Amino acid sequence: MVTFTFAPICEPSSPYSSDYAATVVPGEPLPLFPMLMPAGWQHAPTQIRRPLYTGTPLPGIPDVALVYLIPTPDNGMPNLGWVKTGRAVGLGATVEDFERTAVHNVSRRPASWGMFELIPGRLLAMCEDDYLAAERILDVAFLREAASRLGVPGQTLLVGIPTRGVLVAAAYTESQHDGILAQTIQRMFDEARNKPICPVPFLVRDGQLTAALEVG
Repeated sequence: MVTFTFAPICEPSSPYSSDYAATVVPGEPLPLFPMLMPAGWQHAPTQIRRPLYTGTPLPGIPDVALVYLIPTPDNGMPNLGWVKTGRAVGLGATVEDFERTAVHNVSRRPASWGMFELIPGRLLAMCEDDYLAAERILDVAFLREAASRLGVPGQTLLVGIPTRGVLVAAAYTESQHDGILAQTIQRMFDEARNKPICPVPFLVRDGQLTAALEVG
């Protein structure tokens, strides 16, 4: 079983390029993508997966797994091809190589932030126009864009990944307003409009995940 601790996915000093993504894992028939899976999901011992966050232990933290998205004839929901450690070994690549490629690929998918008013005077950024919207919590540049859209560049965001295809973010204010967003994330998870992923809110600073929050 392969697990490894969270590390920054993409530093400004070493941006990813399409050339790097095309060559770091040669021989792959389909693009690799990350897939967030809820805590307690059933997986093979050889599955390439790791906890999204490995700081203070909290229930409900999802895993990051790696998959191939296999198109369906009617362009509906794709089929998933799970990636196992033997695939990395067979190609002479590391698990980290595979994840970097997967995150690069998800960062290149069309997705956008919509802006809403959660409560009067409190903006909420939401991405829900892509099947892998929640996985953009791994996309540093996309989260930095959310902070800019919210008018708080460089500051801490409260971010949620409640269900498949949904990513929400708001400025972290250390006030009761944060509790309202945390309740919204929990409610979206409970209602499971799409496949539920995680009820836990996360803190993100400068595009990078820094903490998971326990909500009382």
